[in-house]
Amino acid sequence: MPNHQATMKNKPRTKNTIKFRFLLMIFFITIPSIGLMYYQAYKDKKSGIDKSIALTKDISYQVEQEQLKVLKSSQLFLKQLSKENFLQTPNTPLCSQNLASIVALNPSYINIGVPLVNGDLVCNALPLNKKVNVADREYIKKAIKNKAFSISKFQIDRATDKVSVNFAYPIFKKGTVIPPFLMEFKSRRFSLC
Repeated sequence: MPNHQATMKNKPRTKNTIKFRFLLMIFFITIPSIGLMYYQAYKDKKSGIDKSIALTKDISYQVEQEQLKVLKSSQLFLKQLSKENFLQTPNTPLCSQNLASIVALNPSYINIGVPLVNGDLVCNALPLNKKVNVADREYIKKAIKNKAFSISKFQIDRATDKVSVNFAYPIFKKGTVIPPFLMEFKSRRFSLC
């Protein structure tokens, strides 16, 4: 009988050992699987971040190229427009009428104006509701000083009370620079208001 009792005591122990081995086997199978899942999630997250960064760079480049096109075309447009005879006398109604017709042809431009020597804006494509003087604007001073195309920062335009980027180009009269005329540009795509 003592042998039988010893055998009985060993049997539950064998079951516990098999159960323990089975649990240990499951543990060693699932831990690497969980580790692989976390590693794959990390790789997917990193890949998503890398794709987002690449897409952001691509969009930034496209926006930059579009803005460069706007600048070049605006500069060329103003250079050609500066040669028009009606701009030589900005304080006549014909000047404003002609500018209004030109602005109507291009919806990207809000306004075009030509100030007098003192900076008073009298020739303007849009009717003015108040007296406007632009003599203190840095881009105006720069256009006169450098005798070249210049660009403002984003600003509230005094003639239209809209946020815009303005361009200035000097008008030459018999070789001398008279105040530049202004072109207020508002991109339909990047409009702030």
